[in-house]
Amino acid sequence: MSVFQTVSLILLFGTFLIVLLNYINKHYQ
Repeated sequence: MSVFQTVSLILLFGTFLIVLLNYINKHYQ
């Protein structure tokens, strides 16, 4: 894997985690 692919995966995963956490916070409040 190239560095660009690695960075893209990390950004994608990080964005997914942020969206998931926001959804959970709104859902349980």
